[in-house]
Amino acid sequence: MNALRYAHILTRLIDAPLWAHPVKAAIVYNLIGGRLGYPPLAVPDDPTAERIAAMRRRPEASRFVGEWPVSEEEGSRRVEPFRLTRQGVGVITISGLLINRGAFVGSYSGETSYEGVKHQLARVAADSRVKSLILDLDTPGGEANGAFEAAQAVREAAARKPVIAIANGMAASAGYALASGATRIIAAPSAISGSIGVSMLHLDFSRQLDHEGVTPTLIFEGARKMDGNPLSPLTADAEATLRDEVHRYYELFVETVATGRGRRTPARAARDTEGRVYVGREAIDARLIDDVGTFEEVLSDLTRRAGRQTDERQAAPAAAGAKATRMRPMQEFEPLDSAETATLEASPPMVGMRQTEFDARLTHATAQGEAAQVARFKAIGADPRVKGKEAFALRLACEAPQMPAEAVGAMCELTPASSARLSLAERSAETGAEAVSSAPGPRPDPAAAGWDVAVTRANARTQADVRRARA
Repeated sequence: MNALRYAHILTRLIDAPLWAHPVKAAIVYNLIGGRLGYPPLAVPDDPTAERIAAMRRRPEASRFVGEWPVSEEEGSRRVEPFRLTRQGVGVITISGLLINRGAFVGSYSGETSYEGVKHQLARVAADSRVKSLILDLDTPGGEANGAFEAAQAVREAAARKPVIAIANGMAASAGYALASGATRIIAAPSAISGSIGVSMLHLDFSRQLDHEGVTPTLIFEGARKMDGNPLSPLTADAEATLRDEVHRYYELFVETVATGRGRRTPARAARDTEGRVYVGREAIDARLIDDVGTFEEVLSDLTRRAGRQTDERQAAPAAAGAKATRMRPMQEFEPLDSAETATLEASPPMVGMRQTEFDARLTHATAQGEAAQVARFKAIGADPRVKGKEAFALRLACEAPQMPAEAVGAMCELTPASSARLSLAERSAETGAEAVSSAPGPRPDPAAAGWDVAVTRANARTQADVRRARA
């Protein structure tokens, strides 16, 4: 490789926003810059510097797992760009520095391209043989350009099938951005995760050139055309422009993490890391990962799940046949009215929804339902038409949970009041209405002592009221 090729690589490191671990970026710069005669950078004072500098390329776990599957399309055979186990677990390895272009350059060259990763993810998502996917990550990150789109591709794949990202050595910076789109993130006990931040390096060679008697002449049009060039000092305006660019990429990084992780790693938690890296279990406390485990443990877990799903699919036809005689024919169901149809059409699609998103929506819907029932009971209790008929109103509200508070009040208005005069405290003790309508607070426990007695007395009084009304 000649010096011109090294210079081309160096342009990826200078005056370019990087989602990369700063120590690893400095090591790469020193390696390439040294071949061009550039002065070395001091490795940042970081507790992981020695560990990263001492890292050697080692066999990757995923290289020994599964086979390269073959597909037939339009009469031709092709080898898929991912590995696949017999149980349907796919594996994509992402290692080395991450760059935007480069097709299938891989660990042997020390680089992985975003375009190659996106192609692999698209093929995995479309392949019915793949039931789940492992992203085997050992990368310090790399170029910010292209990282957001690659993370989005991970999210799209995770919307179709489970994707487990494992920090199998390192998932830092852009590597963590990719992992954030997965269904879950697992880190090996000694793995490095995090480094949510952006860095940029600018070199000013003007004094060195002056010392060597070299005077560069820049000919250009457009006042800002040569902002950031390494042959002259960085102006205040040029520095402000570069800082703005770094800030924009940082906000995009935080947004990428928050979009992929949701409530597990919201934007505030991502910002609170301030670009730090975490080893193993530390990342759980920082809300960056979901659990600690090895590649082999993740593979074993997905394999067991694939086996259970296969057993369930095999048992499904027999279960469906057993239930067929008990199912009501479709014509027995009442058709949806216009309001129900509109509500159904307005609801967000559930197909392809990730489990975490489904759980979040279910929790939200449950909370809304509980709040609506509390408000309903309070409205019933405040209705003047219910006064003196609390037992009847409580029973009616419980046995007809869909009946609006207004309808319960109207029914009470048509029902004669009990001749017995009870105080408000006595009514509350008897019916439990106060406990039901008060929020927040513990709900009445049907198994608690006294509740059955109160319900029995309330039912008896209601029946007496009804008999008196009929008489």
